[in-house]
Amino acid sequence: MDERLTSLVELLSADARGRADVEALLGRVENIDDELDELVSLLVDRVFGDRQDDGSLSVLTYLVERNPNLYLARTSRKIRDVVRARELPFLFITDNLLLQLAKLIVGPDSDNQTSASVDARDALFRLCAEPYRQQSIQNTKQTLGNLENLWQYLLNQKDAAARRKSSSSVIRILSFMVDLCMLGGDVFALADEGGEASVMGKLITLVSSKEDPLMQASALDQLGRLAAFPMTNERASFLLGNKSLHNCLFALIEADLINGEAALRVITDICGVGINAPVSLDADTRKQFTDLLRKLHLRLQNTHPYGELEQLSYINAVSSLVTASLTPGSSSDSETIMNDSRLISGWLSLQSLTRPRLKGVTLSSLAQAIEPSMRLSNPGDDPSARPSDRMVIKLLQTFGEANDHRDPTELLIASAKAPFIEERLGSVDVIRALSMRGASLRMMLLYNGGTEGCTFVDWLMDEENDPTREGKKAKYELISSMLECNSTIIEGVLPSAVVRELLEWKKGGPSHRRRISWEMATQ
Repeated sequence: MDERLTSLVELLSADARGRADVEALLGRVENIDDELDELVSLLVDRVFGDRQDDGSLSVLTYLVERNPNLYLARTSRKIRDVVRARELPFLFITDNLLLQLAKLIVGPDSDNQTSASVDARDALFRLCAEPYRQQSIQNTKQTLGNLENLWQYLLNQKDAAARRKSSSSVIRILSFMVDLCMLGGDVFALADEGGEASVMGKLITLVSSKEDPLMQASALDQLGRLAAFPMTNERASFLLGNKSLHNCLFALIEADLINGEAALRVITDICGVGINAPVSLDADTRKQFTDLLRKLHLRLQNTHPYGELEQLSYINAVSSLVTASLTPGSSSDSETIMNDSRLISGWLSLQSLTRPRLKGVTLSSLAQAIEPSMRLSNPGDDPSARPSDRMVIKLLQTFGEANDHRDPTELLIASAKAPFIEERLGSVDVIRALSMRGASLRMMLLYNGGTEGCTFVDWLMDEENDPTREGKKAKYELISSMLECNSTIIEGVLPSAVVRELLEWKKGGPSHRRRISWEMATQ
């Protein structure tokens, strides 16, 4: 390393900033990119060295504030690279270092130098996440406090123009705080500590504010992220049991045509949390969630969707409402919801939909109501409860009534043979959900073909009814589910040759080709 750079760092550390000779030396370094990179590398290496070096950190902070155009991106990038290369434990991570890194995320000119902000966030998140996974929450706790203070400062600026100018920084900090909250329940508990003054309390206030619709929309997006699985008790309790949050979202739905749709999506996500909620939730939280379902039911009764996006939101919202009410642990009035013919018909009527995508979404949402575990992205997760067989059969009957009172199995087979792949895949989803239950699987296996003359087994064994890769995969997953969940019923109803062929299909994978014809197998 050039001795001149080392001497320059020593001078700056000794508080010789502003002296003419020091400024001249610094100016010469700043005019040569390679030397400037070496200066930043020297300072960052000292900051993360094997000894505590607040002097170098102070110099680095001074240089970034003095000329962000030169130093912000270089410093963030170098810190990111150093932190990525380090193994645990990170040495001498001081509270001041965590604070300065947090400031880099929203530092001078960070809106224009977005890569610098991303690099700083990457480094700071690693400094929090890696020790957290080793059962140390201290860095995360300190960083969350630093971010909250920066966030509060930006939100409390008296000048409206200044608040608007810093809106992207506000959302950047909020997004990072949500990232930290997703690390674990104890981190989220810190963010929810203190009622309205907490991070979550301020988030609700931000969602309620009408000053900046774009910031409001971004805050709703962050709320939606909190509903992601795997779920913790702390996040579930907040989403399901926070009355202020629920009131805020319903007020938006009533008063805001644009962000009201986003608020409805968040409520739909909250319903998904309730469907698969941890069993340890207290009675008050469950009561608040039941109140939310009641309000959602009333709101959907007065909803008249127009256009594809509104119809998608409506379908997902009704599906989530019905599924949550059917969950055995729910105290909501499922009979009242299931008997609301206008609501259920608006959800399940395929003939009223002209777009194949909407038919596919409707069918998939029905599948998720029958088998809530299909809502989860991780197939290893299980829902805390499933609707009873009685309620599933009633839901199927309602599906048939909503479509000219046709037989539900006939409807599903017709959709599974439709010309559009979205509808076919949605139908197979429903059939797969039904195949995971003995009563509904037996009903399908015994279906005699109805007016179409095609039995369920005819359709099942026809390898050519969907030549697409997605269709073959969906059929294979259906057969696997049938055999894994209800092999005894299958063996008792179908001929042995057919059962053997299904077992071969499961073993051979989606591209399996049958060795004997269906007609020969049933002779």
